[in-house]
Amino acid sequence: MIELNATLFIQAFHFLAVWWVVDRFFFREIVTTIENEERELEQFNQKIEKERELLAQEHARRVALWVSYQQKFQTVIPRIGSSLIAPSVQLLMCPVCFDLNPAQKEKYIQQTVSLITQRVVDE
Repeated sequence: MIELNATLFIQAFHFLAVWWVVDRFFFREIVTTIENEERELEQFNQKIEKERELLAQEHARRVALWVSYQQKFQTVIPRIGSSLIAPSVQLLMCPVCFDLNPAQKEKYIQQTVSLITQRVVDE
């Protein structure tokens, strides 16, 4: 059976005193440090989200610009006479040519380079 005597009260007092010291000087500092780090992490995450939004807007702007360039390219190419463009170049500019395998593309690119080189040398 538990006896209530002075040693029990002294042990209880020591326990409470140590608890107060640990709570006052260690736990509060740790909790404060953790809260500060969480606050900094949240601010950093907010900055990351803002940067992601800015990057998404910039990407959308560049995609729209690229599409406009493609549309302008498609309107300008038909104006160039077919006699000025070799058939291999016309094939490369055709939307279907994007489905060619790498060997066929390489062949057409070589033909185009040789044709351009020949025309530059002749002129």
